[in-house]
Amino acid sequence: MKKIYSIVIFSYFLISCSTETESSTDRIILDMKEIQSVALSEIANSIDYVFLDRVSDVFVGEVFKVELFQDEYYVFDRRFSNEIFVFNEEGVFQRRIGTKGDGPEEYGEANDFLVLEDRSQLVILDNQEGYLSLIYYSIDGKFIKKISAQLFADLFEFIAPGLFVFYTSNQCNDEFCAAFFTTDLNLEIVDSSIPLVEFYEEFWIEPLRPMGQHNGSVLLTNYGTRFIYKTDNLGRLGIAYEVDFLGRNSNEILENANYRSVDELIKDYSNKNLAFHIEELVALDGGFFFSFQFGKKYVNAFIDQKKDKTYLFERLENDFDFVPFKFSVKGQSENTIFMTINPEEFEFFYALLEKRGEEIPKRVIEIKNRLSLDSNPVIVKIEMSRE
Repeated sequence: MKKIYSIVIFSYFLISCSTETESSTDRIILDMKEIQSVALSEIANSIDYVFLDRVSDVFVGEVFKVELFQDEYYVFDRRFSNEIFVFNEEGVFQRRIGTKGDGPEEYGEANDFLVLEDRSQLVILDNQEGYLSLIYYSIDGKFIKKISAQLFADLFEFIAPGLFVFYTSNQCNDEFCAAFFTTDLNLEIVDSSIPLVEFYEEFWIEPLRPMGQHNGSVLLTNYGTRFIYKTDNLGRLGIAYEVDFLGRNSNEILENANYRSVDELIKDYSNKNLAFHIEELVALDGGFFFSFQFGKKYVNAFIDQKKDKTYLFERLENDFDFVPFKFSVKGQSENTIFMTINPEEFEFFYALLEKRGEEIPKRVIEIKNRLSLDSNPVIVKIEMSRE
């Protein structure tokens, strides 16, 4: 089995750039020269926190994904426990979804999950047997059915009223090679026309959050490309946007270069101050986020289509209550996005403030008093501006 790499670069708070977007809807121009600071209050209305219960057998080591449905949080820890936990709005543990194991109603290796809101069902993408299976559960955790196919994928999204779109981590399936493919609910192929990137096929790299719901369709992106793709309501795939980094486009400057490893590519691109590895795609009402690496920096972009502006930022300045958190979106519900506070990272930040003798904000102290190193992560709820 090939080793799976997940490229993660941490960033706290924000240095941002605000520029006007070009009138064309299919081209996003990003100028790295005009980076300026911006406060969270410029793009969001409010921030709140949900402290997840730490009962004896409920340990969330790392939050991979969060979904909110009927006032409950579905929290997926893919890396450590490989379980889906359900908490209420106050963070009180309610139940698990499904059981991990080898039985006919169990899942073996959960890679992703979705809540099908119109059906009040939850679907787990299981890769235990090499090929994928979709295991359906009711919202209260009861097994419904299992559908399998000779297909490979790591992540998926739902296209209403009855289609799935899958991301392959640039791996070939038996009958086709594609970065993404769409299917009907019976896992019959609808479209597999978006090619994979061969360099990343060799090293099996999985971007962070390469897909996001957007006004009834799904936006998609991939390493090794500057395109953002989109599905239609028939499951067909096409190009929605081209991202232009104004002379910093890595795949134009180094398209003929050969690299022996991912680390070698990253080092070369970083030394040349190129922009690459678009990921963390989050679509909202009237705009969307994505992230990328620019030189040695990890930069986020917020395309605000209502204000006709693009904000570029490294770290987010939380001017609501000055609580630090990593800018890495774990999920969304309508116009609210979810991030997390890792207790260990928070303890490190707090100790640094004490060492510097800086005045510690009241809300930061309150959170410190509720956390310990064995606490579960804290969900950060950010309601984005609707203006």
